[in-house]
Order: sequence, then structure tokens, then C-alpha cells
Amino acid sequence: MATSAASMQDATSQQSSRQYENLKGSLVYQVAEQRKTDITELWGDNDISVIFWARSMGCFFCQELARELKSDVLPKLQAEGIKSFLVSIGSPERGLEFAELTSFPSENLLADPENVTYDALGLTRNTLDTYFNPRTPLAIAERVRKDGAKVLREALSTWKPWIPPGKGQAEQQGGCFIFKGKECVYEYKDPATGRHVNIDEVRAQHCSLCDVNHASLILDGVYR
Repeated sequence: MATSAASMQDATSQQSSRQYENLKGSLVYQVAEQRKTDITELWGDNDISVIFWARSMGCFFCQELARELKSDVLPKLQAEGIKSFLVSIGSPERGLEFAELTSFPSENLLADPENVTYDALGLTRNTLDTYFNPRTPLAIAERVRKDGAKVLREALSTWKPWIPPGKGQAEQQGGCFIFKGKECVYEYKDPATGRHVNIDEVRAQHCSLCDVNHASLILDGVYR
């Protein structure tokens, strides 16, 4: 169930910079350039940045997510001047293969082979929520009802089951965080494998994310 905009605004105002400070100094690879950088240096004080975290590059749900973001989300964010990135666990070299497989733009892809940003943000990582959480089959059922799980089926048809580079990384979950400069204005942590963004609700939004006052209202209906 989505958190109300008011309660979310209260929460983020009380911890406006905690997520940013936790991320500061976390090094990721910019896949397009194969170069390591501090993730917090990818946006400035006046920028809005929407960052999605996938599980690992070999997860078919994450290959599905990359396809959906590329076709349905990134173009709208870019049109509003909002920076956007997808972080996934894997090597920078694997990131190039991932980008080619999913058609996700490599300039928006960040590789985190040691899951340092996941740890910094406290994203879910355990066996129960990875393999046994009932929200996973429910999420699949929703995809089937929506469009026959079209994008998931496309991802499965070309699935590359790349193994994560580190022990236990297969149990890592993702999420989404939105920053206005150093302030975190929204956070969402995936509760279970495959419980990603509701793309239909993203499409339905007509407000601009450039207006931080509306960001909470926009995202209130986007995530579950």
C-alpha cells in the first residue's frame, strides 16, 4: 500500500540528508566510460536525480526492469531535465553486455560490483524476501493481468543468467531514491523479488518532477 504524500513528506524532512550522506563516497562504475566515480558526484545541488536500483545484471526481473525504464520512464524524466540512473550489481564490463541485451542506455547505467551503494542505503538482502515472499508471485500475476506479462516474457526470451560477482549478492533487492541536490525527497525499497515500479501509474502522471513540491504527490501513486 502506498504511503500518503503527507506522511512521506514528514519522514523525508526529518531525514533529508541521511541517505545522501550514507551514499557519499560510494564508488560505482559509469558503464559507458568504464570509469569509477563517487555516485553523489553525478548530480549537483540544483539537480533532481531519480536513481533506480536493480538486483543484479543476471536477474531476469532486472533485465525486464531495464527494458521498461528505457521505453516508458527515462524519456519522460529526460524531457523534464531530470537526471536518471539505473544501478545494478555486476562488473563494468558486464554492464556493457547488459546494456546491449536490454537496449538500456549505457550512459545511464551504473555498475556496483561490490554492492556498496546497496549497503549504504540499507536495501533488503535476505533469503526469505528473495525466494519466499508472496509478493513475488502476486507481482507476476499483476503483470499477467495487465498485458500478459509482455515485457517479462521478452526478458525471459533473451535472458542471460549471469552470476553476481560476490557471495550472497543473489539475495539483494533493489529500490528507488529521488534526490533534490543533497536532500532525499523520496525513498522506496523493494520488499521482494520482482516487486518493481508500476509502469502504468508512472505513465499516468501529468505533474512535473522538476517541481519538488509535487514530487511526493507524483510518486505517491507510482510505487507499492
